[in-house]
Amino acid sequence: MRLTYEFIERHEQIGPEDLPAISQLLTQLHNRPCEFHRQRLEAMLPGNQFLVARDLETGGKIIGMGFLACYMTPTDKNGRIEDVVVEEAYRGQKIGLRLMEMLLEAARESGLVQVSLTSGPRRAAANGLYQRLGFEKIE
Repeated sequence: MRLTYEFIERHEQIGPEDLPAISQLLTQLHNRPCEFHRQRLEAMLPGNQFLVARDLETGGKIIGMGFLACYMTPTDKNGRIEDVVVEEAYRGQKIGLRLMEMLLEAARESGLVQVSLTSGPRRAAANGLYQRLGFEKIE
């Protein structure tokens, strides 16, 4: 398997053929039907980081993704990691780890003071990864 990871900076980098794959990943993650539209992509890109993993052996199909939302508070610039997911058939190959490492590096490069995320209890493997990366579980 040959993978590539790319930060999406302009909505033109995601073609219409990519939208169903992103919708499928979001559906897997949230356990409910999710439709991803170009308008949402255009709205979420400015000032944030959207990262996709592509399998080059399948024509560049998107098989993983993650999002870093950056925001200002009265005292700091913070971030929140959202929607990190890898297609079920590709799990267990450290793709999620690489996505998280790249998102955290983007957070450092952006000068974020704090980065948070939430994850459901049913996502045991993801929760273990987040804890290994230094995130603390808050009850």
